[in-house]
Amino acid sequence: MADKDNDRAIIIDDEESVCETLELFLSNMGFFEEIVICQDGNEALKKLSNHDYSIVLLDLNMPGIDGFEVINKLKEEHKTDETFVQRIIIVSGGLGIDNIEKAKSLGVKHFLAKPFDQKEFRGKVQKIYTILKARMS
Repeated sequence: MADKDNDRAIIIDDEESVCETLELFLSNMGFFEEIVICQDGNEALKKLSNHDYSIVLLDLNMPGIDGFEVINKLKEEHKTDETFVQRIIIVSGGLGIDNIEKAKSLGVKHFLAKPFDQKEFRGKVQKIYTILKARMS
């Protein structure tokens, strides 16, 4: 990683309105110095290879590289940090049992089904952020 600033969040979703909502929710929490939005998996992988993010909000269903492929590539890149995948929150409308099981098999532990409310969102993000900050101190 080129940068170890952990007060960044990245949103990876092809729906602009979802990205705007997630960005607003994250901004309102006040945890993050920078919030990056990517609307496809290729762009996201480039950003993720140049910076470290404390929270990765990831849609599964995107054109081109889907969310599962993003997770697999991140796991390859972060082989020495087995906890990295725990920073990922799957935010998707396609959260059927099969997708949840597949994501869990890749190490993902956090899920939000679209549509979701701000309270549920804040709870998930705050939990991951608190754990990450505790590990860093």
